[in-house]
Amino acid sequence: MKNIIVISTDSNLAETLTGALPYNFTCAEAFEHPDQLFAQLNRLNPDLVIIDFMLDDLNGGGTVHQIKSDSRWRSLPVIILSEFSAEQMSNKFGSDAMIKKPFNFTELDTLIKQLL
Repeated sequence: MKNIIVISTDSNLAETLTGALPYNFTCAEAFEHPDQLFAQLNRLNPDLVIIDFMLDDLNGGGTVHQIKSDSRWRSLPVIILSEFSAEQMSNKFGSDAMIKKPFNFTELDTLIKQLL
């Protein structure tokens, strides 16, 4: 069973993703703040994290950097969702992939399958 965690302060985006992901992947949980992610990583043992680049108090890129800097989570696949294109963001903060918003679910689904 695959466990996907979503981090987004956009409740509509988080709800849409957690509603759509279980159809192709067995579990999805959403958190509004990155601090909730770090408290839950050990408990949930996720297979993949999807994080919105624009968060209220932080940027998702910094959170990705924190995940990838921790030896326990370095190999955890992380996808950043962003309004910026990959070309506009020369540094991917160590993420495994980036998708420009708005995105289509087929593209996201394909990317998740590649990373898992």
